[in-house]
Amino acid sequence: MIDKKVYLFDWDGCLADTLSIWLAGYYKVFNEFGLHPSDLEIAKIFGDWKGPEKLGISDTQGFITKLLTEVQPKLSDVKLNPNAKEVLTELKKRNKKIAVLTSSKKEDVYPRLEKYNLLSLIDCFLAMEDVIKHKPDPEVINKATEILKADKNGAIIIGDGDKDIVCGQNAGITTVLYYPLTNSKFYKEEDLKKLNADYLIRDFLELATL
Repeated sequence: MIDKKVYLFDWDGCLADTLSIWLAGYYKVFNEFGLHPSDLEIAKIFGDWKGPEKLGISDTQGFITKLLTEVQPKLSDVKLNPNAKEVLTELKKRNKKIAVLTSSKKEDVYPRLEKYNLLSLIDCFLAMEDVIKHKPDPEVINKATEILKADKNGAIIIGDGDKDIVCGQNAGITTVLYYPLTNSKFYKEEDLKKLNADYLIRDFLELATL
């Protein structure tokens, strides 16, 4: 396994299989506002709370309120991606520090961490409310490494989208793009490869072979 001391994981689409839930929610609310962006256009604004403006929404707060009303009840049934917990458990056995960094609201993620007994594996959890500037700004990584008293040279971020990878690059740490085949309906592989992440994995077990 990569010899790093701190592993920073994204939540939505990375540790958790939530992208289809968010996509359906966005799609429904955009339709209510009379707009019909494509799946790929919607995927580009995942995790960007100002993103709807880029697709023609003027009442961003109204949009977000409707979106959360639609999505939040469904998040209670979200499942972890294959081998996510197994890898976190193995990292913990190796005395690595683990953080979950998400642009989602704490109330939408924390109960899932409890449900899957992940809290004992996680040393730091930062959500939307914990930072002023969100990914791809490096604030969340800077804050996590500060909390964990970690040198950035010993840190690595694992994420499924452009914001995670660029966030890691902006912070000057090693980046791993998690791109299982199921994510091809949300992101084009050729677009993500242009980000030049340090590594690309299809399954979390591949972290052990990098």
